[in-house]
Parts: sequence; structure tokens; C-alpha cells
Amino acid sequence: MAVRVLQAATQNITAPEPAPRICRRGGSGLFMPREYEQEWPDGLRAFIYLIFLAWCFLGVMVVTNVFMASIEKITSAKIRVFDKKTNRHQTHLIWNPSIANLSLMALGSSAPEILLSVIEIVSGDFFSGALGPSTIVGSAAFNLFGIIAVCIAAIPEGEARYIKEVQVYVVTATFSIFAYLWLIVILVLSTPDVVEVWEGVLTFLFFPILLIVAYMADRGMFPGTTPLDHSVQIQGMTKDELAERKAALQKEYGGKVTEEQIIKLLQVEGQAKNYASNKIAARRRLMGGKRATPVKRPSGLQRALSAMTFGRNKVVPVDEGKKDENESSETTACIEFKMIKVAVLESAGRVECVVRRDGALDHAMTVDYKTEEGSAKEGSDYDRAVGSLTFEKGEMEKAISIKIIDDVAFEEDEEFYIVLENAQVASGNEDKNDVKCALGALKKITVVIIDDDMPGVMAFEKDSMAIAEPENDTTVDITVIRKDGSAGKIGCNFRTENGTAVAGIDYEESSGTLEFEEGEMTKTIKVGVKAKGRYDRTEFFRVILDEAQAPG
Repeated sequence: MAVRVLQAATQNITAPEPAPRICRRGGSGLFMPREYEQEWPDGLRAFIYLIFLAWCFLGVMVVTNVFMASIEKITSAKIRVFDKKTNRHQTHLIWNPSIANLSLMALGSSAPEILLSVIEIVSGDFFSGALGPSTIVGSAAFNLFGIIAVCIAAIPEGEARYIKEVQVYVVTATFSIFAYLWLIVILVLSTPDVVEVWEGVLTFLFFPILLIVAYMADRGMFPGTTPLDHSVQIQGMTKDELAERKAALQKEYGGKVTEEQIIKLLQVEGQAKNYASNKIAARRRLMGGKRATPVKRPSGLQRALSAMTFGRNKVVPVDEGKKDENESSETTACIEFKMIKVAVLESAGRVECVVRRDGALDHAMTVDYKTEEGSAKEGSDYDRAVGSLTFEKGEMEKAISIKIIDDVAFEEDEEFYIVLENAQVASGNEDKNDVKCALGALKKITVVIIDDDMPGVMAFEKDSMAIAEPENDTTVDITVIRKDGSAGKIGCNFRTENGTAVAGIDYEESSGTLEFEEGEMTKTIKVGVKAKGRYDRTEFFRVILDEAQAPG
């Protein structure tokens, strides 16, 4: 009897046959393989699948780049707000940069992993697959450890890099570590190998909590922190480098440049490739296209000085890309602008844009150029120019000089373009047909004209003034000055306001309008003060400037 029971038990616990692998006969995946593939050689199937996988990766890359460009368009939106303190309009980003990076930007950069996980979980009746969650966790771990390690190791010896926004970085780093600990809690300790609904909901709620805490850190709401300044963002510059470059610009222009003009010059000069541009460049290299790599810049004061063209032209260049030197040869020449954008003050008089020739230097070559209108107009902002440049044998660079028209009217910054055309080998070369000449990628340059005819800012000469108790009624002169510019006619209203002193009893109420003519720098407001016989008592009233009027 015991033997028969043992035999029966043995028959009941027979192990099931293992499921066939995906690529073998009887195996299946979400879309592939197909039944007719089973007769093909394994090597051929591996090669086809490898090509198809690479094609899918490139497709995902293209879609992600478009998605990222759309997100950057949204997060870079700006709004003009009137500041009552300065009586001027200021431009602000609608999205807080920290929130944008942690929300939409993070979503865009992680979209492929998220979509893969969602598709796999939904198609698998909400059972975790072999790729989805592992891809997300692996990507996050690689970002946390691998990319940070590469960034640290890539710093040249003797140089240093700084975390600009430490308080926000501390928040994101803390939540990153907490995310791994939370995975251990819900998958090992709480409900092993199962994610309950409440765990999923709570995990999702951590995301808005992260945004709120990061925003509080950004705005300096925690003890020992100060609000971050996003008004001036020059990519790749520390505060010390920013101060050095400002000092270099002030020295170049003889100390006559306003803070706002310096910021504009630095922002044009400091424009760099964004996230989407870098991914596009990587895709080009992967697909064998023309490289688009940023130029390595020195740091500190050397970078501040070398990034600018000193002299009477006072131009700040922006080198956003350069042609791969390996593409040139002894029989092929590439002609293009050295920079993709330059900025020039309106008072500079002229702007010079350098055209560079790479490759074949043993032959004379020519290229035509012409100006094109943008927001800047021919005849009023710059002189129209059409002509040709001739590169003699051995000559690598030529300059196009354009006259900038200076006026006294206040206007927004404007831009125009210079376009290169018809690059060719000059006639007269005996072996002309053996040499090729073509335009490079930078065949169009943008010239930004920064207006330096500032209308100025109206303010009181002194923040406060005190007068002794008069024996008789008297009149007090309050001086209003115009600073940081004197172009055009501007004005503002003024009015008195009670403090402890009362209008009609202690002083005469006054209001009116101040108008500064072209070049006029001071105005006086007269306010009557009454003799009241005060004894050992101090009283005050206010004079307020408001409703600044635009130059006319």
C-alpha cells in the first residue's frame, strides 16, 4: 500500500515542460517572430533583427527629439511684467526653471523608457515584464552613478566645476536615493513582488511632493537658503566668471555700458546648444552625417577676453559650431562663416563678420555675399551690402564689413542676416576642374544690433531728505534725476502722500507731471511746507513717482 501511494504521488508532481524560447518554434512575442521565419538560418535572422532594432532605436530617437524640442518651446516661454519699483517692463520665464527640469524636461528625456514599460505592463495583464521596469530603474541608476562619474572624470586637470543650484540639487539627490529605498519597501518588505493600488497611488503622489519641495528650495523658503536668481543665465559660467566677464566688457567700453547692455551682450555670446541640439548632433554622428560639435572654450578671465573682439568694432561673437576639420582635403575647400551669430552695439559704427576657408589653400577662390533684412531694416539700421570675397592662394580668412547706423531713438534689439552664395574656384587656375569648392553649414550669420540709446531711469536723487522746522511757510526742492540713458523724451507723474504729516496742515498737497526732454538729466519738484511751531517732534510725508511714460 505504501508503495502504491508513493507511485501515485510521483505521477501527480510531474514537472511541466518549459515554454519554448521566443525565437524558437512555438515561441512568440508581442509582434515577432513570424511562423515563416523558423526555417531561416539563425545567423540571417540575427542580422535582420539587429538591423531592425537599430532602425527602431533611430525612430525612437527622432520622435524623442521632436518631443523634446516641443517641451523646450513650452518651458522657454516668457512674459513681460511691469515692475512698479523700477517703472519698467521686465521679461520673466513663465516656467520656473527648476520645475521645468523636474517635470516636462524629465518626462521628455525618459519618454522611451516610460512608454516601453507602459506597453509591456498593459499587454501583459499588469504583470511586470523583462524589459519595462528594469529599463526605467537601470536608466535612473545609470544617470545617478554612470553619468555623474563621467562628468567628474571628464574635468581637465587643474580645472573645477561647481554645482550652481546646490539647494535644489540636494532636494533632487535626496529624492533619488529615497526612490530606491522606497522600491525596497514596496517590493520586498510590504508586499513582496506585488505592487498594491495604494502603493502605486502613494508613489505617484511623491512626484508633486518633489516639485513642491524643489520649488520651495528654489525660492529660498527653507532656513539658511536664499532665492535663486534666474534673471541672468549664461550657460557654463560661474558667478566669478560672470563677474570677470562683466568687468572685461566695462573696460572695453570705457565704463559707459549699462548693466542691461552687458547682460544682453553676455546672453548673445553665451548662447549654447540646448538638450535637443546635442541629441540631434549625436544622431548625426551615429548615422554618419555631418558633425555638429560645440567648440571647447577656456575658462576664467582668459575665456572672457578671448570670447570678444576688442577694438573699434566692439563685437561679441558666438561660436555655436564649427566644421569638422577632417572633412577637408587638398582638393576640396569649404567656405563658411566663422561664427553663427555676432552681437554689436548700435554705436559701434561697423560690424565685421569673418568668413573662413578650410581645405584646399593652393587655389584662389571666390564667394558672393549679401545682406538680408530681419527685424533690422536696410537704410535705417544698417547699410545694404552686396559683394564678393576673393581668397588668394594660402589665404584662410576674409572679413565682411557692414556699416551700422546709429540713431538717438530708443528701440528694441534688432537683427539682420548676411548670406554666402556661389562659392567657386576663381577663374585663371589651370587645374580648376580638379578642385572643388562648396559652402559649409554656416553659410548664414545673424547680426544682433543691441540698442544703446537708452531712455534712462527716473529716480530721486536722495532716498530721503530732512529739513529743519521753518519759522515761516517755505518751499522744498526735491530733485529727480535721469540715469542710465538720456535718449528721447520721457516723463512720469508725481504725487505726495501722507505719513505722520498731513496734507493741508503740515504741508501742501502736490501732484503733477515731469517731462524730461532729449538729453535733460534733472527735474525739480517743489513742495510747500507749513510753519506749525512743532516742538521736539519729527513728522514725515512721501513723494511718489509713478506711471512712467515711454520715450516719444
